Amino acid sequence: MVNELIIQIDNEKVVLSPNLAIPLNYTNFPYSSCTLSSHQPIFWKIALLEYNAENFSWRVKVVDYRATDESRLKRQKATRLVKQIVFEKFDWNELETWLSGYQKAKMHAMLEQGSASESDSRAEEARVEEFDEIALGVAMERDVSLSEMDSASPPTRIHYYNIEFNVSFADASFCLGYVEFRKYQRVVDSEICFKIANDTLLPEFDLVKSWFTRKLKTKRFQVKAKIMTENGRMKNVWAQSPQIAAIDEDFIQGIKFQRTLNITRPPTISRPDKSLFTADELFTEMQTAEEGGNIFRQDELDVLAILSAKTGVRNRKQLEYLAGLKQSEQHTIRFTLSPDFGFIFFIEGHTQNHFVWELLNSHATYIWSIEKYEEETELQFKRIEASINSIRSFGRDRYKQAYRTTHHDSQLVFSVIDHARSSSAFVDGFATWRHKLNERLV
Repeated sequence: MVNELIIQIDNEKVVLSPNLAIPLNYTNFPYSSCTLSSHQPIFWKIALLEYNAENFSWRVKVVDYRATDESRLKRQKATRLVKQIVFEKFDWNELETWLSGYQKAKMHAMLEQGSASESDSRAEEARVEEFDEIALGVAMERDVSLSEMDSASPPTRIHYYNIEFNVSFADASFCLGYVEFRKYQRVVDSEICFKIANDTLLPEFDLVKSWFTRKLKTKRFQVKAKIMTENGRMKNVWAQSPQIAAIDEDFIQGIKFQRTLNITRPPTISRPDKSLFTADELFTEMQTAEEGGNIFRQDELDVLAILSAKTGVRNRKQLEYLAGLKQSEQHTIRFTLSPDFGFIFFIEGHTQNHFVWELLNSHATYIWSIEKYEEETELQFKRIEASINSIRSFGRDRYKQAYRTTHHDSQLVFSVIDHARSSSAFVDGFATWRHKLNERLV
């Protein structure tokens, strides 16, 4: 009956038991031609084929490259003196999955024929007998070196500790592809830097961590970690978290959606004289110490698409028509926050520039028209902003009345189009609105 063991292998050693590890350079593993991955611990099951009592070596073969019973390794004990390990040839298809880099041409002697290409296999056949002699010669040569080692040197002691704890999002940092935090661990009597991988994460997300806690409905995330020590000193650490793993593209899109909806709420006006905002200014206006501004780099069309797609927006058709077919490509859509959240579309007519104000979920469209060459467009935007400031201060009804009675800015032509029958199932109110709009856009 062939005995089988669980081993752990990395780029430095082969661990046979909690108290026995063989340096990788005392094996015939082709470490000079390949590098094992360090992303996670590697456990293999090996069959013990032959023990050589003269040079204290085991000839072994890997029979399972994905061993899962790693706890068995902790219970294994060495019953014979072992100084070196001689591996049988490896299955390339299995071995490659554990490599982060390699030079396959230099590894053929250690690969099974079925693992190489047909031409590689023919070349390998010619070296089979030669390799057997070389492997034995290397083993004998290494045995001489081992005999010169200090026999009193203590055996390598490998221990694994499985630990669980919680971490506050406030104490963690979002980085490119991972979350990082530091935490003291009693088992090694030192503070450890933990990293939990997640390819979705970006450093700028650190500015909006409060939104992550809102969506996850917790201010802390759970951590399951494994610490490996060698002779009492920390050698490696792995960590994972279900909350961090839940942060994917859909999760990020959900946060973008909620933050965009948030900007439509009544703001605290920090600049009373300002009524028109770009997308960047919009997110800055609602920014607090934990909001992060326009962290997702959303432009005006992104904002409009999210808000108009919201269920129950009564003037969605008007918004999409103005943004898609009428908005000037040379200018950006502006936004208003007060008295209500809305959009200012800039439409170029033949003789006039038109500034169309469409409030979210409104019943009417406001239009200001100015002669096209009267002054620069940005100055015209300032005049529209002044009119909106008046509406914010005195209300829409008083502004309309003042325009009709005094016409306080004679160079501005102001008009209103109601969204008549917008909720009717029998009359296309949008078609009527569109016809009236196009009549004014000259």
